Formats: sequence, structure tokens, C-alpha cells
Amino acid sequence: MKNAHIDGVTFDTGGPAKASIKATGLASVRNGTTLFEDLDVTVDSSTKLAIMGKNGVGKSTFLHILYGSLPPSAGELSRVGSVFLVEQNLEAPPQTLVKEYVESMLAESVELLQQIEVASEEVSGEIPGAQERLAELLERADRVGAWDTQWRLEKALDAFGMMPYLQAPLESLSTGQKYRVRLAIALALQPQFLLLDEPTNHLDKASIEFLNGQLAQRRGGTVVVTHDGGFVERFATSILDLDPTRDGSHSVYVGSLSSWKEKKAAALVRWREDYAEYCERKAELERRMVGYRAKQITGWRPPKGTYRNARASKTAAILKSTERLIGRMEAELVEVPPPPQEFNLPVVSSAQEEWAFRASELVITREVSLPGELEVDGGDKLLLYGPNGSGKSTLLKALAGELAIRSGKLAVNPALTISYLPQVPPQWDLNRTVRQLCEEEFGSSAEYVIDSCAVPASELSIKASTLSMGQLRRLQLAACLAVPAGLVLLDEPTNHISREFVGVLLEHLNSTSAAVVVASHDQLFIEQLGGWRVLSLGGEGQRVWDTTQSPVV
Repeated sequence: MKNAHIDGVTFDTGGPAKASIKATGLASVRNGTTLFEDLDVTVDSSTKLAIMGKNGVGKSTFLHILYGSLPPSAGELSRVGSVFLVEQNLEAPPQTLVKEYVESMLAESVELLQQIEVASEEVSGEIPGAQERLAELLERADRVGAWDTQWRLEKALDAFGMMPYLQAPLESLSTGQKYRVRLAIALALQPQFLLLDEPTNHLDKASIEFLNGQLAQRRGGTVVVTHDGGFVERFATSILDLDPTRDGSHSVYVGSLSSWKEKKAAALVRWREDYAEYCERKAELERRMVGYRAKQITGWRPPKGTYRNARASKTAAILKSTERLIGRMEAELVEVPPPPQEFNLPVVSSAQEEWAFRASELVITREVSLPGELEVDGGDKLLLYGPNGSGKSTLLKALAGELAIRSGKLAVNPALTISYLPQVPPQWDLNRTVRQLCEEEFGSSAEYVIDSCAVPASELSIKASTLSMGQLRRLQLAACLAVPAGLVLLDEPTNHISREFVGVLLEHLNSTSAAVVVASHDQLFIEQLGGWRVLSLGGEGQRVWDTTQSPVV
């Protein structure tokens, strides 16, 4: 067995039969805050593990620790076998075409096949040792699936709609497109362990179906960070929940998503009830202690005549009795840590206009057009639905005034204030504290954003660069909804967002008097949009219907 020790992570380069990732007593501390500790997880070739939890609890951090790109704060990690991580962001090498990047990632498989060809010729030439070398190379090629790597890559790129972009500069692709390229490479390489960070954020329904099929057929272990409950229901056989718990422990739950959610919800209700009772008993104890100390300081005695000539002895007895009562209360008072704060997105009132926008025979780009008529009135709720590349984001940009149309008519009510959430994250300067970022970026809406996102006071003074992508997205979304707008445009608003916050978002959107237009691939979110109108883009053409009349998914 060969071991290499790098940054507190042990990599075992032993044979394929031993393939596993084992974490023992794992802990991670960030900015003085413990994300998780004493975490024991074993991943083997049959593992299908979903890592879930609110934004900022350490899900991506845990994934990076498993991969080896981050050291744990404590604990031991041993790893045997090949591991591939698909991160949320892909740093694009400058002046590199997609085709060149893909070829560089598959270079090892190509080189392996070339080595097999050379070894075969050496065997034909009866070179000593060639037969053993060829057998070793063939075994390795079978193990990594090198024979079909190119075919699997093209199949995945085609399923994710990325084949037309092979000659495009990698840095010109959107975040979602880069992710799909990286995901296709991961599926083609067939590593023994596949680590995916929010894989369904940038996939349409057909792409998610393809990914589900690929993961079901995988012979290696798979660990996925996700907020997508529908995906978890189909993919995972076990769940690691990193949300805060009453006793601070975390364990792997084996079973269905629905049963885990029921168990978690019941535990949270008990936690909140016990904490409320603890606070009441603690307040009563403190009230009694204050009264007791005041009597000691002032030399309190019972009123004259109450105990006749035994006032002094009665005073000592009463104080002693109160002291014993306080002692019993202190002994019986078991501290209950505060449960997680709840999110809140109050609706900012705005005047509802009679109409929001009108579109007629709209051509936005050469690829995106909207034939016919589309009318959206004040207070209407509209979902833009369709495959990747069908023009959902393009239409939102046109409505927001960020993209000029080529032809047709598009009239947006000039009396409306527009609030627009793009899919790409803003280029904020993260070398500021969270409070500084909120105050400087959101101005008068800063406190609304902080309260809505339940940002703990302890996190306001830390660098914004330490926040997770989900936490930053949550701030961006809350800032968008803090504006008293008459037209709200949201591009994939649930990307990177925990399901708890998505529920609060949905309640907000259904309550606001503003017209709302949302582009989304999130199937679970879409299923909850009862009564919304749906504009279907791509496929067989555009059409509009009501979700109460025809299902979207």
C-alpha cells in the first residue's frame, strides 16, 4: 500500500478493490465558527449520498475536503481510488477553446490507448516484459473505461446541448454552460468517486433525466451537494444533513427523502418548543435570583407583626428557603441551544398598475423570437419554461431593458419600477465585511436584506468572501425583492438556495401585487406554482397556459 500525505489528507494509491473514502472525526472551522465536527462518513463503490442543509453550513466545504483541495480542521481522511469534483464554478483558462479544454482533460485516457498500441507492437516483436506490461495496461484501461471515453463524452455533451460550442472560447461560456462541459467530462472519465456540487442548477428537464440515468448506471460511488429534493428522491439512497442540530451531531440517514424530512421537521418542532420552555424557566429563575439578591443587599425582613418576635429567625429561614429553591431550579434547568433563525421575506407594497408589458411578433436575437401576442397585466404571475438555450434569460434581459430587440413590438409600462435578478452572480467586491457589503450595495434596503436572510450578528463582521455561493445568492435575491417594484423579473431564483428559503420566496411571490416573471428549471418549485400562467419556449413553439389547467412537469 502506498500513501501520500498532503495538507492533512491521506491519499492511498492501492488497487481498485480497495476503493473507498473514509472520514473519521472530521471537523471544519471557518472564521472561528465550527461548521461541523466529529463527522464520520464512509463512501464506497455503491454509495449514492446526498449532502443537504441550508446555505453556509459547510456542504461545499465538506465536498472539497473529500476531494483533497481543502484540509480538514481536525480528523482523519483516507482515500483510495480516482476522484473527480465538478465545482459550481469553472475557472476558464484564457484563450482556450472548449474542444482544447476537453481534449486536455481526456489526455490521460488517450495516452493510455496509445501506450496499449505500443505495448501490442512490443509483444509482436517478442520484447522481454512486453506481455506483462500490456496486461497491466489492459487491466487499467478496463478499470477506467478508456475504450469508450470519447463516445461517452460526445453522448454527454450532446445531451447537455454543448456540442455546438466546441469551437467557442471557454471563457465566453456562461456559468451554466461551463458547468455542463465539466459534468460531461466527469461522466466520460468514469472516476471511481464522483463529487458533484449543485448539478441540477444549470440543467433543463431533459438534461436532468439524462444525468439521473447516468448516475443510476454508475459503478462507482457518488456524492452530491444539492437543494433539489426531486433529484434527491430519485438519486440518493442516503442523506447527510449538515443543518445545525440540538446536540451538534451529524449522521448519515439511510432512507427516503420524505421520511427524512418528516423526522427532521418533527425534531425541529420539539427543539423550538423546548427552547421556548427553557427561556421561560430561565427568565423565572433570573427573576427570583434578582429578588433574592435584593433582599440580601437591603437587609430585608418580614413586615412587623407578621411573625411577631421571630422576625430575625424567619428572615434567615425565608432567605435560606429561597436559596434552596433557586438551587433546585438551577440544577433542573438544562440549557437548550437556540434553534436556527427562520427566514422572512415581507412584501414591500407598491401600487399595482393596470398593465405590465405587451409583446407582439417579437424578435430579440436571431435565435430567440416570440411570435404572436403576449400580454401581462399588473399582478399577473408568469413562468418562463423551456430547455436550455430556448431564450428564457434573453427575454428577461429584454424586459429589463438590458437587451435591444431586433424587430416586433415590446412595450413595458413606463410607470412601473422594474426589479431584475439575473442568473449570473454580481461582481461584488467581497473584500469587505458582510455588513459593509450590505450597506454599500443595498443602501436603505440593507436592514431588510439582513433580517430577511436571518444573517446572525456574528457573521456581519466577517469577510463576505467567506460566504457560500448560496448565501451570496440569498442576499442578492432579498435585495431584489426589497424594491417596491411593479414588475419583478427573476432568472433561476432558486439556484443555490436552500428549500427553506425557497418556500419563503414562493409565499412572497404569491402575495405581492407586482407582476412577476420567473424563468426556472426547478421542477419542485414549478410544481408549487398553482395558478401561474406558463409561457413555454422552444420545442414545438411558444404557447401560454395556466398551471391549474395543464401540468408543466
